Order: sequence, then C-alpha cells, then structure tokens
Amino acid sequence: MCCGICPEEGVGRWWPSCGGRARKLAGGSWQKQPRLGEALNPGPAGAEDKPVGQWIGTANTTSLLEQWADVADLGAKAWLFQEARCKSSEGDELLRLSGWAAVWSHPGEDGNALAAIAVQRGHLGKVALPFLSAKWSQRVVAGLWAPDGGRPIMLVSIYGVSSPTAADREQLNAIVLEIMDLAESKGAVGCCMGGDFNCVVAELPAAGWMQACGWSDISSEPTCVTARSLSPSRIDSMFLNRFLTPLVADVQVRWDTAVPVHAVQLVQVMVDNNRSHRAWKAGHKYDECQMNTEQMEDLGRKLVASARHEWHEAKAAGMDSM
Repeated sequence: MCCGICPEEGVGRWWPSCGGRARKLAGGSWQKQPRLGEALNPGPAGAEDKPVGQWIGTANTTSLLEQWADVADLGAKAWLFQEARCKSSEGDELLRLSGWAAVWSHPGEDGNALAAIAVQRGHLGKVALPFLSAKWSQRVVAGLWAPDGGRPIMLVSIYGVSSPTAADREQLNAIVLEIMDLAESKGAVGCCMGGDFNCVVAELPAAGWMQACGWSDISSEPTCVTARSLSPSRIDSMFLNRFLTPLVADVQVRWDTAVPVHAVQLVQVMVDNNRSHRAWKAGHKYDECQMNTEQMEDLGRKLVASARHEWHEAKAAGMDSM
C-alpha cells in the first residue's frame, strides 16, 4: 500500500516506497539540463577545437569538360575555374556524376560560361554581383560555400580579358575593389578571390589597397607560359582576405598536371568547425537620456556642423572619403 506521496512520472529520481525499499520511477535516466547556448548532445569531447583543413584550387582549364578529369583528383574540395567554355547544363551534368555542385557566370553569345566555382561537399550558393557590367558578368562569378564541418567561405572566380587595354585594366581594378568591399560587408567571413587575371595584379592600383586591407597572394611564383612568352609570368593569382591569410597551412603551384599553359594552384586553410556556441550575455545598461527636446535638437545641429567641417577639411587635404 502506497503512502500517498507520488512524484510525477519521468523525473527519474529514487523515491522510498512504503515498504522501505527504494524504487526507480519510470521515465529513464536523469538528463542534466543544458545551459543556455550549449547543445544537448555536444558530440565527442574536443571535436569543436580540432581545425579542419580545406583545400581550394584555381585553374584555367581552357575546356572544363576536357580537363575535369585532370584536376578532380588533386585533392581540392573547392575549385575556381576560368575558361570553362561549356554550357552550365553540360557542366552540371558532368560534375554531378562525381558528387560536385557548381555556380556559373552568365553565358556568352555562344551559350558557354567562362568562369565557374565548384565544390564537392557542403552547400554552395551564388552571390549576386550587381556592380558587374554585361561584359564582366560573363567573366566573374561569386559563391558562398558552407563546407561540412567548417566556417563559410566566400569564393570568387575571375577571368580577365586577354591582351587587356587600359580601359579593361581600369574596369578590372574597379571590380577587385568592389569585391573587397563586398567581402567586408559579409563580416568575419573568409574570402578567396582567384583566377586568370590576364595581367599582373600587383601592377593594378588596387594592389596597394589590398595590402593595406590585409589581402595577400598565396604565392609569387610564375603561373603562365605561352609560345610567345619570353619568360613565365604570374597572371594567375589567389588572394585571401585577412580572415583566411593567417590560416594558410600549405600552398602548391603545380605544373605536373595535364592542364596546358597555366599552372594549377592550391591552398590549404585550417578552418575550425565552429561548433561551440557561447551563451549570450546582456550588455551594459545605460541610463535613459535626460535631455529635453530643445537640447537634443541643439546637439543634432552641432553634430551636423562638426561633420560638415571635418568633411571640408578632409576634402581640402585631398582625401576622397571620410
């Protein structure tokens, strides 16, 4: 006969019965409640601290359908392709057979795409580049790659104009600056911008801005040799922003593939899987503003006047931005 003290079912604690013996309630073993921001089943201990190496490659294939087999087994999980020269439907069909997904630049008049980004694992979404002209939308493509077990990485593939004119170089320079600005707008997201620029990027005016903003080329080795070349040149580059540059573990510039004219470049970045989540903490609570309407309007006028004064001083000093 029960004593009448009946705890709720499922609590999972030991309660004395009327006979003096302990019995376990139904409902299974007791589970400690997770703290705010902590997973119920966080997985193996130490897994969140183990970095994951991601290989990224770039290659001018001249024809992706013909050269895919030569680069597919080089170990990269993401590729930036130039001169793909195939229809996106044909390329998707070929890549899908190997478990890859891709995004493509806009097709040209012949229906073929020149630039592409392909990844083997994770999710790949195309990133809009509204600043591109119709001409450059056929040569530039960007995607946001979320690899399995790693942080998102923004990938950009660029195929520059062959034998570029001064106008082509100016346009390419503007595009590089726009992509840098776009990458910064994504927050602390790593970005890899690479391709066949068909010019030495270090000679572009944007090179100084790239260095100042923490972007760096993975190598200084030459990457292109043609029948008319007096010496090899580095017209193919891979630039990493300040969030990826410190994570570089290895770099390869390979001439031992069947890809003609251009070397294949690969970089390994050690990106952690970002599985740990910190608990949210409330920020400092400030006192409410004690100013009346007239005082607030006066403060606003002073701030506007101060900003205008500083702007004119900066303009007089030759600065083009605040």
